[in-house]
Amino acid sequence: MNLHEVLENALQRPVTREEALFLFKNTETEGDRNSLYAVARAVRKAETGDVFHFTGGIASVLPCRLRPLCNYCPYWRKKDQNPLPVEAIVAGARYFHREGVQEFHLSGGTTLGSDGKEVLDIVRKIHEAGLQDMKIMVNCGAAMSVDSMKQLKEWGVGSIGAVFEITNPEVFRKVKPGDDLAKKIQFAWDIQKAGLALSSGIMAGLGPEETRYEDYVNTLFDIAQFPHLSSIYISKFTPDPAIPMHDWKACSVEEAARLVAMARLVYRSINITTAAGWTEEERIQGILAGAGNALFSLAVNLKVDYWQGRQQEATFSEDNIEYRDTRPDKRAMAEQCGITISYQAKKYDLNRILYSEEIIKAQSAEGAKK
Repeated sequence: MNLHEVLENALQRPVTREEALFLFKNTETEGDRNSLYAVARAVRKAETGDVFHFTGGIASVLPCRLRPLCNYCPYWRKKDQNPLPVEAIVAGARYFHREGVQEFHLSGGTTLGSDGKEVLDIVRKIHEAGLQDMKIMVNCGAAMSVDSMKQLKEWGVGSIGAVFEITNPEVFRKVKPGDDLAKKIQFAWDIQKAGLALSSGIMAGLGPEETRYEDYVNTLFDIAQFPHLSSIYISKFTPDPAIPMHDWKACSVEEAARLVAMARLVYRSINITTAAGWTEEERIQGILAGAGNALFSLAVNLKVDYWQGRQQEATFSEDNIEYRDTRPDKRAMAEQCGITISYQAKKYDLNRILYSEEIIKAQSAEGAKK
């Protein structure tokens, strides 16, 4: 293999495992990275276009009851911390609607073994508030029954998050000691059974350096087994004084951007975004590396000092709840990156989500073998 040949092939078809590992190992210099990014942008343009839409997010909707908490996560480490009241969540959804943002996510902690009643209560209140033309993604861990997810679908939820961060079983146990990889995999299949799209995520810089490229490739292709995958975010490990991994090396934007580009070359047409750990300036590099087609721009959260020294100033605050609007930054980013912005969110292609019992059983069995 040579770099030019592999990148030429990547323009026409998804890269293989072997090609992905080759690209990670052979794009460490600036010139080679830029070649990789250029191909990823070309694939994005061909597969999804360069029209992006604004999205919003409401965080801390549920407490995280994993014990112990994930070693890389600064959330839910204060004893007196409470989730957002449901009334504040509904107010946040109204704020998005008023601002013309049609798609948003609800993110919170995980309670393993939950049937999702708490999530149902939240989404039902949003639905009863008349916000029935919104597209909602729920990311609250592997903690919902199939029946609960089917009800969420009726109330406007289009996708559910099953975020792995890394699928190396040994590393997963070390960095996510309170979580369960097998349950996460089964939950991802249950999302398909409920007829919903899957959202997932990978954290750049999480695993040991000696196996990092292999871990990236294996995680990308492990997640690729799910045919209902509609979006994935790439977060970037950032140390924080509050976490057990406070002395772990921060992931560079160059490494994280290469993971973004590789996700584009593997997944092709899904939505790929940058998430926690990226500064607004660094997110430009994510777009240039092939991320798209959503721009997370409106945020609602409690006043909590996560990621010390990296939080943006709130646009405005009400009752200890912060509202952030980064659309001006995103418009400047769009101009710099040569993309355009539309308020029309991309619709989920649910026709390709196969959720008959026979197919699910066959795919689950095949996934278990892998």
